[in-house]
Amino acid sequence: MMNGWFYRSNSISLLNNTKEVDTLSDSLLRRQPSEVDDVVSSTRRDLDKFLADSMLQLSAEERESALDDLHGIRNGGNDKVEEDPASMNRLLEELDRNLKSMKRGGNLYEQAERNDPSYVSSRDFRIMFLRACDYDPEASVLRIFGFLEIQKSLFSQDKIGKKILLEDLDGEAIESIKSGAMQISALTDIAGRKVLFIFPRARRVQTSIQSDARARYYITMAMLESEQVQKMGFVAVYYSTGSNTETANHCRYYSGKLMHLPFRLAGFHACVSSWKTYCLGSMAIYRMPSSAVPKFRIHCGSDMECLYKLASFGIPRDALPLSADLCQLDNGPHLEWYLHRQLLERNRSTAVLDLGHPMIVPGPNDVLFGRFRSNGGNRALRKMVSYLLKEYNSTLKENKTRMALEVMREIGNSGGRFLKLNSAGEWEEVSHIEALEKTAKTFRNTRRYNKRESEDVFAVPDYGTKTL
Repeated sequence: MMNGWFYRSNSISLLNNTKEVDTLSDSLLRRQPSEVDDVVSSTRRDLDKFLADSMLQLSAEERESALDDLHGIRNGGNDKVEEDPASMNRLLEELDRNLKSMKRGGNLYEQAERNDPSYVSSRDFRIMFLRACDYDPEASVLRIFGFLEIQKSLFSQDKIGKKILLEDLDGEAIESIKSGAMQISALTDIAGRKVLFIFPRARRVQTSIQSDARARYYITMAMLESEQVQKMGFVAVYYSTGSNTETANHCRYYSGKLMHLPFRLAGFHACVSSWKTYCLGSMAIYRMPSSAVPKFRIHCGSDMECLYKLASFGIPRDALPLSADLCQLDNGPHLEWYLHRQLLERNRSTAVLDLGHPMIVPGPNDVLFGRFRSNGGNRALRKMVSYLLKEYNSTLKENKTRMALEVMREIGNSGGRFLKLNSAGEWEEVSHIEALEKTAKTFRNTRRYNKRESEDVFAVPDYGTKTL
């Protein structure tokens, strides 16, 4: 379990020893290509053995849970835990006692209470940390103090213990968010967990490392506003094939700044194409406690090879916001998310965690409104429309409505829904009328597209007038 390997051991965080990293990098760079191949092969063998040894240190039940969780076979999070009021009250009382025992001589928690007692003292805030630490009050208190230390290092003194809003971020951090270098995928893995996608190639070189960390703090905390994400955890994909503007120092800085946030990490997948990055990433895994190792995997190869490996862990291609050629971000959905966050914060005069309702998570058969054309339900809708288009064009208006309703019924029979993002940046099911309009619009757009393609094929090129 991930309930506090950050807090119950004295292990060094990822890539924390700069000297070791630099020594390994220099050693690899000095080697001939044939020698490098030997190093990589050896590293892979050693890593496989290390993963196996780490798994053997777990109980049979822990091994089965870790592997099922990592592959998305079943969710190993807290979404099935019954949070009965009596037990939660007991855990919160114990957490409160631990907090009070650590409040000596004016610490960060007291500063946080002075800044905004309604946030750090709220039931929702504390339960968020309990869920992140598998309902361990002692580990939760340590994580709360680590969280406040992060706020102190990233933001001004008066922001400690407050919910950070977009207006609290500097211009560079806002640009970092909009770049999409870190974003929450609109789709989930096979277990229904959110996918946090990190694409370092999109990082803007001129942005300071601290502004990037502020942006990543904001995105992660926005994701954690969902009760379902708090309970189920999320999967992170670090997609670093090709060129990369992040160094080991960046990774070390980000992990150090964000490790105390109240999240449950169900799995972390690093996709790389560089042997040097693979070896450095392997070193990071070697330095982890054995309880954390099963959550981390490194996939080295081409883009297609990495996608196949991710799919074997229950992370579909559509969950990755990449262009068809896999070289660029498909940043449209993320920018829509950003605009929704702006609207949400503008409409709320106070920052409150809204966790009282279940979150709708889009499935592979759902039809999504907006710029989400790659989802399975959207593709199925276009395929059905294309098949029926000839009949649709030649029939009467009342029959057109009947055909659109039949398409909607087929989507529903396959388990699909028609979903759109609301002003809070959350998915909601649309009305019957809206779904009908969406289907009819798809018929019209497909007809218009086919007509334009036909005109382009048979058009006579205009070479202009030539004077003899």
